[in-house]
Amino acid sequence: MLAARTEVPSDPIAEARRVVENWRKLHDGHRYFDDHARYQDPLHDLGVERVRNMLQPTEADTVLEIGCGYGRLLYHLLPDVSGVVGIDLAPEPLKKAEELLSARKREEQDVSLVLGDGISLDALDDGCASAAVAFTVFQHMPKVAVGRYLSDLRRVVTPGGRVCFQVADDGKPEHYERDISADLPKEQATRWSASGICSVVEAAGLTVQRVERECLEETYPGRGISWIWVLATV
Repeated sequence: MLAARTEVPSDPIAEARRVVENWRKLHDGHRYFDDHARYQDPLHDLGVERVRNMLQPTEADTVLEIGCGYGRLLYHLLPDVSGVVGIDLAPEPLKKAEELLSARKREEQDVSLVLGDGISLDALDDGCASAAVAFTVFQHMPKVAVGRYLSDLRRVVTPGGRVCFQVADDGKPEHYERDISADLPKEQATRWSASGICSVVEAAGLTVQRVERECLEETYPGRGISWIWVLATV
């Protein structure tokens, strides 16, 4: 098997679509979640308090999560808001999310789970949310796909709404990594600088309000990895 190498995709859109298909394979039979120890608990609280602190959800909000997976983050946010919208690229995690959230929601709350194409928010209605979050999602996407999602948020989030997300920064030059062997589906990793992700946010027509760095030494000892958190408004 060939080792992974660092390269810039020659056709970013084609590469983004390849990543989508790769993730659908990873989700097949819930294999991705089964292979990650920290995801064995479907209600783990990784990132929840920081999202709450940055997004400041209220009972007037409908919160959209890009890449909602099995609904873990929306489960934690649901008691604070009037409704949630989750979009994901594979049907398997959405089925789990439906089970999890239907047991949590109040009768008056709206819960909508949508199968998307993995590179856009085309499947969502205009103004369907007043706030949006993406957690451990953009770090697995080519940069062109991240920019497209951020641009789409101007349409699906109401004016003045908040957008909160994180990307990975491991202290290395910005790059895109992929396994060129194609033998098995594998997670992709995109690393950003704070200035780089803020430029993409602004190019998408959003306004950066807050940028924070979270050290992950306790979670990933010795690897020097950190997350860059961004809060923006529409």
